[in-house]
Order: sequence, then C-alpha cells, then structure tokens
Amino acid sequence: MRSRLVSTVSGVAILGALAAGQSPTRLNPMISLLQAKKPVFGLYAPSPPRGNRAPGSEAPVPARTPAHLATEALA
Repeated sequence: MRSRLVSTVSGVAILGALAAGQSPTRLNPMISLLQAKKPVFGLYAPSPPRGNRAPGSEAPVPARTPAHLATEALA
C-alpha cells in the first residue's frame, strides 16, 4: 500500500514537472505578436457623445444605435 502511494506521488510530481517545462502560453495573443515585433492592428469603437447637445450648438444630438456605431467603426 505504501509503495503504491509513493509511486503515485512521484508519478504526479514527474507529470507536473513535464507540464511546467513546456513553453508558456499566453492568455493575450497580442503579447506574443509584440515580442516577435509583428504588427498589431485593432479597431476603434466610437461611442455616442456624452450629454444630449452637440458641442457649440443648442440642438440635441440624435442618439446613434450600437449597429450604427459598428458600421461607422468599420468604415
């Protein structure tokens, strides 16, 4: 019984050491691209203006839907 426990614990320790020795994987793939000095591109997502007035005018700004903002970002 004791020999099984010792062999199980040593097997788990060996497997853990093998897993720790592998190359690290990042949660954010952008870091790997930046380290490889490759270009990283992104999209700008416009947001609706704060408040209900356009700068310098008295007329209220019509609200834009998220779909309209997405098409504006991809344009």
